Amino acid sequence: MKSLIYLCLLALAMAAGCLTREELIARRISTRADFFTQLPEKEQERIRKGVLRPGDTQETAWIIYGEPDRKFIKVDGVTTNEIWSYADYEFDRFSHPRPIYHPVRAPNGRMFWNADYLWFTDTTYHVYEFMRIEFKNGFVKGYEEEKRAQ
Repeated sequence: MKSLIYLCLLALAMAAGCLTREELIARRISTRADFFTQLPEKEQERIRKGVLRPGDTQETAWIIYGEPDRKFIKVDGVTTNEIWSYADYEFDRFSHPRPIYHPVRAPNGRMFWNADYLWFTDTTYHVYEFMRIEFKNGFVKGYEEEKRAQ
């Protein structure tokens, strides 16, 4: 009975960590309410929908996408721009045989190693970048977003 209660609590904790994009934006809006309330109503609605435009501030980009995974500095001639990079993980599962060696005694009494194969399933992952936002003087200059297959 006790383990069932712990299992239910674990499931609730895991479910609480799964927020939708709109819920994440709303949470970030609440932390930057002083900035957000000064914006016109039309801009507030656009930000709630998660739409970023060139000319937006870094605050707006942070509300929509959150803290970047990496930050870069881009030096181009005499200008220095900041780039925010957002990444995600992609998992891949695959099965493959692995040799298992074990000793075997031959009929003449000698020992030798025999190889048998067992199938194992492994999981690998790789990190990929899905979004880059470039800022010039604290404002969005442009962004690159992953084009998703339809």
